[in-house]
Amino acid sequence: SNGTFYHFFNSKDDILAEYIRKAQEWRIEIEKYNKEHDLNLVDYVVVLYRMFFQSFTKYGVEFANNYFVPKNQAFNVYTRNQTDFPEQLMREKLIDAWHQGYIDNEVMMERIVLDIRIITFGVLFEWCATKGNLILNEIFERMIRNYFRSVLTEKYYLDHPEQEKRE
Repeated sequence: SNGTFYHFFNSKDDILAEYIRKAQEWRIEIEKYNKEHDLNLVDYVVVLYRMFFQSFTKYGVEFANNYFVPKNQAFNVYTRNQTDFPEQLMREKLIDAWHQGYIDNEVMMERIVLDIRIITFGVLFEWCATKGNLILNEIFERMIRNYFRSVLTEKYYLDHPEQEKRE
């Protein structure tokens, strides 16, 4: 009944968000993978979101089309629980990188998180718009690597020579 539904969830958007939360077993996987491969910041973000995309897209384009709508309050940064999304794991990595001098001091941490959220949602939106015909991982990785070039310091590239910095 409606009363029971609203006892457990505030809205239909909340039930969709819960559905996604339950599917995010990759959180444990990313930490295990990171320990095994000692990922640098950029590779960590790429792998983290690759796992997110994998867990999300298995439900199909129709589910995603119902989830990625502007009225879904699960995306409202002011009302949702910040720990329920891959952003929290990424934020922790960003803070570590900032303390190591890898992130430009002029760039606010929340701006980076917001920018990456916009990139992520944009790629997922395009995946939905193309009915799943977009190669999510490839496009996200290219965009995120290009983005990080604008906020990382020379120190990061000196400490991680495997990362290519293009001018």
